[in-house]
Amino acid sequence: MKYLGSDKVCPPDWLCSAGTALMIVVLSTFVCAFTIFQLCGKIGGAILAVFYIINTLNLLRVHHLCRNTEPGIVPNIRSKRIDYNKQYYITYREINDVIREFT
Repeated sequence: MKYLGSDKVCPPDWLCSAGTALMIVVLSTFVCAFTIFQLCGKIGGAILAVFYIINTLNLLRVHHLCRNTEPGIVPNIRSKRIDYNKQYYITYREINDVIREFT
């Protein structure tokens, strides 16, 4: 992984990601050109094609953001069952006890 600054990265599998984006574009073009217009006619197909193209562009945007952005640390989700003002003590079981429990 190559860091480009801030939270932007260049993934090591960028060629596969580019291939995925290309497949999305090619297949979406075929669906938009043939299926939508045959199902809805010219006027309805044109209206539906506009929405379809907008959604496809949004998909490509999200795909780009997912592959080129470092997520960092996943934020903590607070639980309603845990009292965060209380100290908890944890004891770990021996590995043999865990193995015995599952066999």
